[in-house]
Amino acid sequence: MHSVLAAAHQAAPEESRPTAPPHGGVDANPQLASFGYCGVAQLIAESMSDDVAPKERKRFDGWLKQATDLYQRHALAQGALVKRGTKWQRRVLTKPQMLELRELLMHGTDTITPTPGLSIALSAANIALLAAYDIEMVAGGSGTTTAVRNVAALVVQALPKPKITSFLEALDRRLLREELRALLVHRDDPTAATVNSCVWRAAAGKTRGGRATGAQVSHWLGILDDGQFILVWKVGARWQISKGARDEILATVPNEHMASAVRVVNG
Repeated sequence: MHSVLAAAHQAAPEESRPTAPPHGGVDANPQLASFGYCGVAQLIAESMSDDVAPKERKRFDGWLKQATDLYQRHALAQGALVKRGTKWQRRVLTKPQMLELRELLMHGTDTITPTPGLSIALSAANIALLAAYDIEMVAGGSGTTTAVRNVAALVVQALPKPKITSFLEALDRRLLREELRALLVHRDDPTAATVNSCVWRAAAGKTRGGRATGAQVSHWLGILDDGQFILVWKVGARWQISKGARDEILATVPNEHMASAVRVVNG
């Protein structure tokens, strides 16, 4: 189970935890990168929207909007490619804008300790902003990862009990969606912005030097906002991406995974 979901589960009463296996029953944690953590952090913050105090509403909405806008621009492969060391990275903000954004961060990139007195709702929104900053910096730092994990647990503790199960289920779905979106963002494919959900994954166990390294996901099947399906998979060192109608895309799933994919899609 992904560490963010595990932290949220641990904070929930046992009877509120979903009984279905996490991650679609595939025993392989979603790989998010900086981009994916921002998408997850947005969901966590949004879950607290109804509980924002009137005096905090402006800051909450402003921080969350900035995080969402920056995330969306990266999903659409906007901005410019900038060389950093030996690698190229996408940069949406100018240097002055980066400095302005950095001034808004109340958790820092090297700590998970929130500013004293900051409410859980504001903390969640600010961590979403921190995760957005992380995309620009291509940092993927453990501080941001830990902050997202910790605030997920705090939100579970703050939610009314009837809402906890649905939040945990939504968090699991978001983790899967963000993994698929992050794969596309890494390939500068603007389709990432339109991925509504990841409905199926396939994985196989791998070994390295004779030692098991766990399951590695090799195929992702998602649904786009317009109802089309998308299949992402890797053949050797090459990535393949297909988009189209449901039956057309299902027909491209390898035979060894076909039954599993059809069963999930047909529900």
